[in-house]
Amino acid sequence: MAIALTLSACNSNSSDDNDNGDSNGNGRPVYHPPPVVEELTKQLEGDLTILAWPVEIPEWSHYVELFCELHPEVQISFERYEPITDTTQQQAMMTRLMADPPDILAFSAETLSFEKFAMDALFVNLYDFMNGPRGINQEDYYSNIFRAAEWRGGLYHLPLYADLRLGVLSKRLLDSIGVDVSQITTVTISDLIDYYIRASEALPGETLYPNRYFSTMQVLRMSRLYDVDTGEVYVNTPEMRELFERAVTIPIDSDYVDFTPTGYFDAPYWDMGIVLWRDLLSGNNHLLRDMTDGAMMYIPVLWMQDDPDMQSSSLITFVSGDRENIGFASSFCLSIMRDSPNTELAWEFLRFIMEYEESIRYSGRLRGLPINKARFEIQPRTYVEELYSGFMFFMGQLDQITEEQQERDVEIAMDFLRDYMGQLNYEIRYSAATLNALIYPELWLLYSGQQDVARTLANIHNRLVLYVNE
Repeated sequence: MAIALTLSACNSNSSDDNDNGDSNGNGRPVYHPPPVVEELTKQLEGDLTILAWPVEIPEWSHYVELFCELHPEVQISFERYEPITDTTQQQAMMTRLMADPPDILAFSAETLSFEKFAMDALFVNLYDFMNGPRGINQEDYYSNIFRAAEWRGGLYHLPLYADLRLGVLSKRLLDSIGVDVSQITTVTISDLIDYYIRASEALPGETLYPNRYFSTMQVLRMSRLYDVDTGEVYVNTPEMRELFERAVTIPIDSDYVDFTPTGYFDAPYWDMGIVLWRDLLSGNNHLLRDMTDGAMMYIPVLWMQDDPDMQSSSLITFVSGDRENIGFASSFCLSIMRDSPNTELAWEFLRFIMEYEESIRYSGRLRGLPINKARFEIQPRTYVEELYSGFMFFMGQLDQITEEQQERDVEIAMDFLRDYMGQLNYEIRYSAATLNALIYPELWLLYSGQQDVARTLANIHNRLVLYVNE
């Protein structure tokens, strides 16, 4: 059952602790939030309803409090939707959105996918507002991400954050096959399988454990599977069969496959980091270490390039299909429903979240890297600084670190993340929940020995044909 929460005029609990400063002293770019101008803070009135994924409710409550403090005549009601885990629930959500639309949909792209629907029939094209008289300056954003999230030239989901897709390759194992890990910055799934097979041949007798990115599931997730516009499906192809035949020969470290943190920068933050850092320094047998959630934990690799004990010395980004396709997932998106009677007020709320100084300075716990450049210079920096202190404590070097060294190392990480954000050009639109429900049953039959690769791919292909064309 949906749970509604109504908030009106509230007290702000934002903090100025994350002041970004006016000068950098080392040439780094510093982005300043725009001033609070009259047209942004003029009095508004009306009611808004937001349908949101439960995990994001605390974050939204803070924004509502700030907004209602400026606009006491506005009332905002929340409805929470439960996580979507299969295609039936996805269809039920579509029916609900069309029959009783909220004003704003706030959702995780991992739980909801609208790729099969005409976006312009469900949602407002946000470019109409963004480029209008009460719009935003796209130069203040990593606007390449807006372009990557477009549908037929329109922007119907506003991605506030982009999920990291990072990993670390083992220097020891790649040295065994003559590959210079420091020269690798992007990899495809085919690259990873090739590295593993070659390392296995070069180190006979060793058990080399890859992680879940070597699984057949990740072969699928890092590949182009279908085209919803044409109805074509690309799974049962010679290229995919070759990848699968190679992937199924690779043993999976089951202890690691199931190791998933409860959330991005959440409770097990340091426990998770310690496990990974020990592994990186121990000469482990994992060719690749990766976690999408918590990928920031690998930033210390950038700080250890000169340490001879560091066994994995190169951060990589995953690409989909080819080296020009730097993929990302919108971890949190905002949409305004087309049938809302309050589209202008809904845009004012979205614009407030994107542009208002107090909103930008609020460093919340939403997943991913902020697309707003001003927020980017505050929120990730806070986490990188925390990470630096934790890692140096783990290394027993915290007392030896000077303020200048910490500033330099933090800036190394921020430069890496800025560059990463500027390269993103391909949004992964597959809903993880939908894809998992369609594919996992067939993979279970494959790994339990009940069907071969050819039958597995044929069945997955047929499932996706039904999904795309139903």
